[in-house]
Amino acid sequence: MDLWIDIQIHKWIYAGWAVLYVISLFLLFKNRNNWDIKIKKVITLIGLSILLFFCPLTVKIILGNILPGPWEYERLSWLFFVAPVISYTFVKVRDGLRRRQRIKGIVAFVVLCFILGASPLFTRAYKEAENINKVPNYAIEISDAIAEDCGCYDGELYGVRQVAKDNKGKSIKPKVLIQLDEKYNRDTGDELKYGIRQYTSPLILSDIVIPKIEYDSSFFKISKYINLNNYEYFVCTNNPYLRKQVENYGFELLKEIGDYVIYKNTKEITLYFVRHGETSANANGIYSGSMTDTKLTDKGITDAKKAGNALQDIKFDKVYVSELSRSNDTAKYIIGENNNKIPAVSIMKLLNDANLGALEGLSREEVAERYPDFNEEKFFGVISDSKFVSPIGATSKYKVTQNYKTALDKMVTEMSNNSKALIVGHSSFVWFLQAVFPNEVSEEAVLDNASITVIKYNKGKYEIEAYNTDASQFKEIEQ
Repeated sequence: MDLWIDIQIHKWIYAGWAVLYVISLFLLFKNRNNWDIKIKKVITLIGLSILLFFCPLTVKIILGNILPGPWEYERLSWLFFVAPVISYTFVKVRDGLRRRQRIKGIVAFVVLCFILGASPLFTRAYKEAENINKVPNYAIEISDAIAEDCGCYDGELYGVRQVAKDNKGKSIKPKVLIQLDEKYNRDTGDELKYGIRQYTSPLILSDIVIPKIEYDSSFFKISKYINLNNYEYFVCTNNPYLRKQVENYGFELLKEIGDYVIYKNTKEITLYFVRHGETSANANGIYSGSMTDTKLTDKGITDAKKAGNALQDIKFDKVYVSELSRSNDTAKYIIGENNNKIPAVSIMKLLNDANLGALEGLSREEVAERYPDFNEEKFFGVISDSKFVSPIGATSKYKVTQNYKTALDKMVTEMSNNSKALIVGHSSFVWFLQAVFPNEVSEEAVLDNASITVIKYNKGKYEIEAYNTDASQFKEIEQ
């Protein structure tokens, strides 16, 4: 083991204390007969501190089962032993000097601390200071390549790399998928994910196990295992069949490192979601979900055309609608206002409105009378509750949200880079927005009839660019 690297944890500026410690030991020993101290006890204490806190093997055997982790020993514990020795030595040396010599000694001590703290010799690069677990070089190279490409570090503070912030003040932490040939287990020697996690803290890592016998075939389909659209980077085995599948998703090669390749998600898709225009059920305060097919009112038709006018210059590569007529009709009026050739409309069941169960077809007054304690959470659950069962037979918020996630993932997969899609759907889409954009869309938010919401799929993540905007406002924004 490289003990010298092991004791240089976190590249902190106090790395120079190691040298001062050695100097203090020398002075203690040299002046053992002149200073009022029982040097044997001091040396015994020092030896114990070295045994317990400097020797990795001892620490892993003795303290590994006591502290939070087998390598927690190097955090602060050893300073309790080091600092007193250095302090005592410095004071004793100072007491034996004249006034002018004391001043020179203090200045020399401060300069020495600064030089030792800033010296590359004692504050090595992050990969050396943090590499107490001997991360393989290929894992370090992969980590550095991704970190440099995404810009997730922004300089250093006291020798420690600082996580960068985006223009919204959020930490840049890209989602990285790592392909393994077998289930991750440190004891098996598979150190790819483990090494990247140990070396590069900002990366959000996930793994997928794909046996070589599976991907080493021309019939291999990565979609059987995972949807790559949810990730910004993919680290995988350098295999032609695997690489071809990744490239079909719109990923581009970032770097080849040994037996692995790093792919970067480069796909950008813009999705224009429009809620259907006003229906007769909306106008009369009737609850209408996926089980109630209701027609557009004259106002609904007018508003749909206004939305189409606001979107008239956008060339849509795809148009998606639910199975309900109010969605289809709204899309028809929007397309009728467009100045470009529009592709055939794709009907997607996943875009259907929520089934409102026993509320379907009831007026607001009837619901208030039958269910005086009515509230969304009681009848539809919360977005995160996958086990919720509605007491009125309605579709849960969780299920609706998952339907929309699946629908959008499918759209992104089948659309080419820089494409634009028109989606005409229902008010329940707001639950998806609340789940994906909790900071931008509040729990009380709604989607108005014929409103326009713009979502950008940007290289592995969704961003919201406009929310619940009416036609006139949207046109002003576009201009």
